[in-house]
Amino acid sequence: MKKLLTLLLIFFTLSAFAQVSEPAMLSLMCIGGNGSDEVLPHVTKTSDGGFIISYQTLSTNGPIVDLCSISKPDIIFQKYNADASALEWTKCYAANGFLSYIYPAYNGENVFGGGYNSGTGRGFYISKYDVLDNAIWSKGYSEGNSPLLFDMKQTSDGGYIMVGQVFYVDTNFTKHYGSWTDADIGILKLDSLGNKVWSKVVGGTGDDHVSSVVEGSGNSYYIVGTTPSNDSDLNGNHGGGDVYVIKLDKNGNILWHRDYGGTGVERATYAVTDGKGGVIVTASTTSTDGDVIHLAGPRQNIWALAVDSNNNIVWNNCYGGGPGDCYPNAICRATDGSIWIASVSYLKYGEIDTAYGNGDAWFVHADSIGDFINAKVLGSYQDDRGTMIYPLSNGNVIAGGFYSATGGTFPNIFYGADDAFLSIFAPWNQTVVKQVSTINNEMRIYPNPAINEVTIEISKRGNYDILITDVIGKTVYKTILTDKLKIPVIDWNKGLYYVQVISENGFKTTKKLLVE
Repeated sequence: MKKLLTLLLIFFTLSAFAQVSEPAMLSLMCIGGNGSDEVLPHVTKTSDGGFIISYQTLSTNGPIVDLCSISKPDIIFQKYNADASALEWTKCYAANGFLSYIYPAYNGENVFGGGYNSGTGRGFYISKYDVLDNAIWSKGYSEGNSPLLFDMKQTSDGGYIMVGQVFYVDTNFTKHYGSWTDADIGILKLDSLGNKVWSKVVGGTGDDHVSSVVEGSGNSYYIVGTTPSNDSDLNGNHGGGDVYVIKLDKNGNILWHRDYGGTGVERATYAVTDGKGGVIVTASTTSTDGDVIHLAGPRQNIWALAVDSNNNIVWNNCYGGGPGDCYPNAICRATDGSIWIASVSYLKYGEIDTAYGNGDAWFVHADSIGDFINAKVLGSYQDDRGTMIYPLSNGNVIAGGFYSATGGTFPNIFYGADDAFLSIFAPWNQTVVKQVSTINNEMRIYPNPAINEVTIEISKRGNYDILITDVIGKTVYKTILTDKLKIPVIDWNKGLYYVQVISENGFKTTKKLLVE
């Protein structure tokens, strides 16, 4: 039997919050081992509405390794339900640098993607495993020619698209711009069996970097990256490095491409769909001109821009401030359309209200047109990072990263060089937490566990929406409660359920119900 995982789970009360300008932090979970551990930026949405996060670990012992049946995992995948109220499974692999992405099939099989990192070189890699983790097929592309994988997505046609940097010509990437030290963008489209459908090289004579791929409408694809080039496939440079976006059709043909930036230096990091056929890109910038507006300080700021399907800028804004740098690592769009960014900040100034050490995890919340709402800093006296952010079905977001010491906002438990953390943020202002706590304290669910009948009672009379869902998010009961409600559960399936109560003011709280 596995050792019991020692997780530190902290649910914060109102008194723990310092400022009303921060989003409400509902939980913080820290986990690590004797090596470096962190949450990776990419998250896989699953067909049941849930999602899978991944940890990269160098640990050989400690709580993060206790999750696993193998003693030296390299990659750990965890599957959550849609609102992150239930962890459904954990899978661990000694990936040897190969596996970073996972795509589950309905029958329990999994497709994995990643990059070669072996003695024979580097390349793109994809494989499929059965329910017992036996390989069904495995395929590699361009091994030895050092393409570096930077992003991968499953596509709506059942296939996959992979993007990375390439430095040489081979059978998959048949041209190269510039010297062998300057990268071009390699794009590889695969079918559902891992067979190549097409491949493409995009670049100029400068050192061109790719950071993200996003599928658009009609099986089109947005390739997002950074370029100093002003020739070949990439032109229109504003000076220094620019953000670039290239839109390809389903066959890999360029529909359009455009540079975005100013005379300073821009560096793209991640992109997500805007829900309207375009993309929202996050980057760092030092520019005060060109396409960049509202630079919040004299150093490197976070820059977010929304680009429509015809390459027009819909909105853009900068976040940060002061003499310190800020750097984004991930972005998501929540269910209410607002934008969340996971990043790192260094100094207290401007929109950054706290600084703990060498670098802090900084999570920015902006509205649907990029206007700053609030932000939250998590940090210790050492080096900390926000690396992942993902929208939950209930309007909250789950964020992740790593921290390197105890103190600050992190607990007095630390296992190794870097420990991973997960946190859940709500879009509410901190003052709302008091109202949520009030509902939580006034609500009773009994008996719990329940066999034949369960009673939900709220001591303060009012009109409350009651929503009960199972562990996969399916609604099993919905009604309006004024003070007391009895619900027959004798015909319900045995297992765990979630009871969500919403007040007339829109404040929400959730409790667990076990039916036996």
